[in-house]
Amino acid sequence: MEAAEAQAALDRRESVQRTGRRAHAGWYTRYLFGFLGYTVLLLGAAAAARTEPAVAITLTTAGALLGMAAMGYAGTRPVVTRDFRRFHLAFSAGWTGLYVAAVVVGTVWSGGAPLPWWLASLAVLAVWNLGAALLVRRAGAR
Repeated sequence: MEAAEAQAALDRRESVQRTGRRAHAGWYTRYLFGFLGYTVLLLGAAAAARTEPAVAITLTTAGALLGMAAMGYAGTRPVVTRDFRRFHLAFSAGWTGLYVAAVVVGTVWSGGAPLPWWLASLAVLAVWNLGAALLVRRAGAR
């Protein structure tokens, strides 16, 4: 009887963990898509302000603060899956590096960066977000 009870407890535990992974994957995937929309807004503002470096720096600073707040919120959720914080830190650090590189190069470009630069930057950041979303969904399906 003890072996059967132990097996039933292990099965319940696995079922709860699987449900938690699926729920977390769904939430975090929606977060990543929302963050992709946020990225579009930030790069669009930086591209629109390309002839005025002071405006671009102000928008970038405000955007970075909001982005860090969103990343911090997502990283401190009370119920997370195993290795989530490490994944979230890697995603956030990578996104921040790519975004800062795009805006700094676009801002210091003489006369403002051309539109193809901003579109390429957006494409790189979109691939970063979508790749992360795909990884999260795949992990949630296990």
